[in-house]
Amino acid sequence: MSSYTSVFGGQTINPTMLSYAAYTTAVDLNLVWSFEALDGSDVMAAKLDVVASVAALSVAFPKASLVSVGQDVLIRNTGANLFSVHDYAGNTLGTVASGESWYFYLTDNSTDAGTWESVQFGTGTSSASAASLAGYGLAAVTTLLNQNLPTTALTGNYTFGVNDTASVVRSSGGSVVWAFAAAATLGSGWFAYVINAGTGTLTLNPAGAETIDDAATKVLQPDESCIVFCDGVQFSTVGYGRAVTSTVTAQSIGIAGGPSTVTLSAVQTEAQIQNFTGALTGNQIVDYGVGAGYWFVYNNTTGAYTVTFRAGALDAGVVVTQGAFSILRSDGANMRIAFTATSGTVTSVATGTGLTGGPITTTGTVALANTAVTPGTYGGALNMTVGITVDAQGRITNAADGNIAIPLTQVTAFSSATLRGQMTDETGTGLAVFATGPTLSSPVVGTQAPSNNSTLAASTAYVEAAVAAIVAVPTGAIIPYGGSAAPSSWVLCDATSYATAAQPALFAVIGYTYGGAGLNFNVPDLRGRVVAGVDGGAGRLGSGPTGGITGAATLAAVGGEQSHVQTTAEMVAHTHPIPADPNVGALQNSYNGGAGVSGGGNAMQSTGYTTTVTSSTGSGTAANIVQPTIVLNYIIKT
Repeated sequence: MSSYTSVFGGQTINPTMLSYAAYTTAVDLNLVWSFEALDGSDVMAAKLDVVASVAALSVAFPKASLVSVGQDVLIRNTGANLFSVHDYAGNTLGTVASGESWYFYLTDNSTDAGTWESVQFGTGTSSASAASLAGYGLAAVTTLLNQNLPTTALTGNYTFGVNDTASVVRSSGGSVVWAFAAAATLGSGWFAYVINAGTGTLTLNPAGAETIDDAATKVLQPDESCIVFCDGVQFSTVGYGRAVTSTVTAQSIGIAGGPSTVTLSAVQTEAQIQNFTGALTGNQIVDYGVGAGYWFVYNNTTGAYTVTFRAGALDAGVVVTQGAFSILRSDGANMRIAFTATSGTVTSVATGTGLTGGPITTTGTVALANTAVTPGTYGGALNMTVGITVDAQGRITNAADGNIAIPLTQVTAFSSATLRGQMTDETGTGLAVFATGPTLSSPVVGTQAPSNNSTLAASTAYVEAAVAAIVAVPTGAIIPYGGSAAPSSWVLCDATSYATAAQPALFAVIGYTYGGAGLNFNVPDLRGRVVAGVDGGAGRLGSGPTGGITGAATLAAVGGEQSHVQTTAEMVAHTHPIPADPNVGALQNSYNGGAGVSGGGNAMQSTGYTTTVTSSTGSGTAANIVQPTIVLNYIIKT
């Protein structure tokens, strides 16, 4: 290899591409520039002959950043095994097969890897690199161009672009919409493979007013696929693969109103089962548009008008009767009825248990068989029960009247509401006591005797009403009551507060006498108290002895004590006599320490008898002054 040394820096330079090297190697060949080479290094020459003694070897270029753009090299494979050529970063620049020659030149040295362009020379002739020729739908495999279908898996919505040319796009999500860039952008000849491998529908939706298969959208059901083509204006599909499972769809289509023409949408037309509903106000026309197909139609409309189904404006169409099922078929120009469900002919009717007349093969009469029941009316005023026997076919095979006989010991409860509905008075007038009671057809005069065990009974409400009618109790009346809860129209005298609006009659009588104010008032508090009449000026209760009622004993005044400690003033006036000396018969007192008397002290003495005054006795405990009493509730009439 010939070379020169640069006078400006001492680097070895190549004189007009005259350098050459030949290498035979069993390992990867890593080349270095001649100006940085050490003895024994594999130098990057302008022309290289390489023999790879084993398969799958590589030849790596040195750093591109150390030389200028335009640096080039011609590599020829003079061996039997192919080898690959890499840049300094390990990127493959080309694969040189046996007998081939490749020419590489540097166009960008801004990085260590650089940018190398390549031209493949053939064996004796020049040929292009397969990798440089590979485009959409093509891939380079060694020296050959091969068809390539890159697959993209998606789960959501997507928009196809130019880079999706010749690609396979597979949906694995739910219901999604895939849009397209404008047909003019994608260009004529653009195509893509579309697969719906998801669980929902895949809707193909061109941009704007552009169509696909002459429709606004195309829907792929799960497991369906197609190839979408663009002609630069619209989109078309080819190879539409339908799912093995049923693709029958149904639509409920409302066509209420009229007279008018209803043009079905693409989705409605694609449904094979169609249920037309709505209240018609005129004759309706259903237009399917031009296109062959068949449909299962049910006319479920109401109103005395017709529904005509047609293939287009030039088609006279056919009428499906309301309530009828029909199969319609269209050849694209004319709609026809292929089949209409109608009534058929019965060829044999068998009769079962309880029926006569069968079997019928042509004509005949089916009738009910007689049972052992005697025709007639059962039940009545005197016979209130009916015994009925029913067989497995639901027939009554026996019926008989029976008297009501219920021992009173078996009666455990009555419904007061039910009894009130049946109550009438016993005055003989036949008038109902209660608004819901019926009029007596045969009034009973008199009173039921205690020993009478007839079915006549009086409800609680009836007795209360009767008592109230006999004894007119005025509002505000207070009486003792042995029950724990007040009866109807009464409340307990326990100082409870009531709303004046809820008890207007009672409030009008007692007002706020017993407490309360504003919207509420109190009833008297007779808990633990006895009742006394208003004093009325008699002076028997008010301002009396200790424990009495302070002031005048007017209405609602209270007083008294449960117990009392007697005071000295309340004791009866009395004296305590000193008994005489039994030995003398008369008390003779002398006071020691008195005038002319010797001695001292405070003792009172009698001659021959001495009496000593000591302290008082008694505890002063309060005495219980409650009289013998039984406790009852007091109630006041509302």
